[in-house]
Amino acid sequence: MITLEKDMEKYVKKYKYLVVFPDRKVELFKSLRDIQNSICIDSSTISKKLNNNENIFTPKGSDFVFHIRQLDQLPLASVSTCCPQTPSNESISDSS
Repeated sequence: MITLEKDMEKYVKKYKYLVVFPDRKVELFKSLRDIQNSICIDSSTISKKLNNNENIFTPKGSDFVFHIRQLDQLPLASVSTCCPQTPSNESISDSS
């Protein structure tokens, strides 16, 4: 469990991409080739679309939709919140 901000930043900096899967699962990836192996879309296609500011991907012959973001394009500023001091094991669910 990560409890220090610097440890969280160090952990996140190891990853370059965030992928939202059709089942709403979110994963971090270190390379486009890792994403390619996971979602069956060529890494060069992913790179080209990301460079054109496109984030929605659908593999050929599939109805699944993926959302991919390059993490260095997202703001990662620290945000202070009024949360309990002990981490929760609860997950956030989306009812939509």
